[in-house]
Amino acid sequence: MRASSRARIARSAARAFTNRAVLLALVAVTALGCRAREKPAADSTPVTAPAASPWTVTNAGAGVLRIGMTREELSRDLHAELPKNTSADSDCAYHAVPGIPKGMRTMWVAGTLARIEILAPGLATDRGAQVGDPESRIDSLYHGSVTSTPAKYDPKGSYLVVRPSAPANSSRRIVFETDSSHRVTRYRAGREPEVEWVEGCS
Repeated sequence: MRASSRARIARSAARAFTNRAVLLALVAVTALGCRAREKPAADSTPVTAPAASPWTVTNAGAGVLRIGMTREELSRDLHAELPKNTSADSDCAYHAVPGIPKGMRTMWVAGTLARIEILAPGLATDRGAQVGDPESRIDSLYHGSVTSTPAKYDPKGSYLVVRPSAPANSSRRIVFETDSSHRVTRYRAGREPEVEWVEGCS
């Protein structure tokens, strides 16, 4: 083969190699560009804490419910007529209150609100404790203010009694009931001695 022919073949091979390299480079750049476009932009929206519930529970009440209030006071606050007083009001009774959340009920003694009972998850205290929490979370949220005693009807359960720090009203309590799984099954908030009545109005 002549030298000129070999030179032409070499030049053709070089051009083919160069064209292939350019093509591969273009493919790679295009792929990178697609991936860059597919990557979502960082969310610059500031993260905010969820708004506090209007029914957040404290040892002094929840929402419009205030420990120690009369039914007449509650009726004025609700702008609604409540059932008339009965003979049970001189002792202890549970009364339905319009508008309160499901899983919350009220105990009235001598015509005044003695305690609020929470029977379902989703209704939290001002510290964030609620039904379903482990005992360790209650101890952490109310560190130094919790006294534990054995539950009356579940020997593996407990009553976790939260007492306020001075100068708060010393008659107020929150009592968390736990079972053998060491989780809160219900809790109540109110005044002594009613808040610690295990059987409620029974």
